[in-house]
This record gives sequence, C-alpha cells and structure tokens, in this order.
Amino acid sequence: MQAQTLSKFITQKLSAKSVAVVYNDSPYGVAEGMYLSSFAPSPKTIASAAWIEAYQAVESRNPDTYSVNGYVAMNVLLDAARQAGSQDYQKISAALRADTFHTLMGDLKYQPTGDVVNAKIYMYQVQNGEFTQVDWGN
Repeated sequence: MQAQTLSKFITQKLSAKSVAVVYNDSPYGVAEGMYLSSFAPSPKTIASAAWIEAYQAVESRNPDTYSVNGYVAMNVLLDAARQAGSQDYQKISAALRADTFHTLMGDLKYQPTGDVVNAKIYMYQVQNGEFTQVDWGN
C-alpha cells in the first residue's frame, strides 16, 4: 500500500482510536512488528483468570490495558475515600497523597503533585496481529 493511500485511509478512519490500532485493524497488516508504549501492563501478565472472568461478566469483552487502569483508578479512589471517611474532595486528595495503595498493578503511591511515584511505561509489539507485551529488562 502506498504511503499516500495509507495516510488517506488513516485520516478517513481515525476517530478516538490510536493510529496503531487503525494500522492493526486495517486489512493491510502494516502494524506487524511495530512497537507501542502504554501506561498499563497487559491484563494477561498481571490479572488472574478469576479477575478476567469477572471482568468479562460485566463488560462482555476481553479486558485491555485501559481496563486495568480504570479498575485500578476506581479502586484507589474508593480506598482513599474510605480512608478519608468522607466524600469531600480535599480530604480524599489528602488521603491519596498520604498512603500507598496495593493494586492489581502493584503498589501505587502519589507525589504531593498528584503524579504517581515511579510511574512505569510498558512496551508492546504487534505480533501475529495482537498487541503483545514485551520485556525490556527493567
């Protein structure tokens, strides 16, 4: 496929999907071997079969990296609200910054700015048309 035609295809089909997903979903197989980054690990690498089954019962689809982030974010928020003993934004915010939260993604702690301490980036490669998490030795 010529680059101009591919560019036109992406421009016409691109909405909320990432370019990598459009490439991968295209019938041209142009994403094979491509590397991508994400801010969450693959559910296949961290979640139990029971967690995946429970997720599928609610969502009727396989979980992806965004599923993990959404699940972890909601659990951390609920834990912080419980610790704060309140639904007040400022009390929850203080609780978020004061403790370490044990999550599906491991322990999370927040800096005073609200950023995650030791945030990780996960790498994926398209292998046989699937996003496969790859270990870069860190």
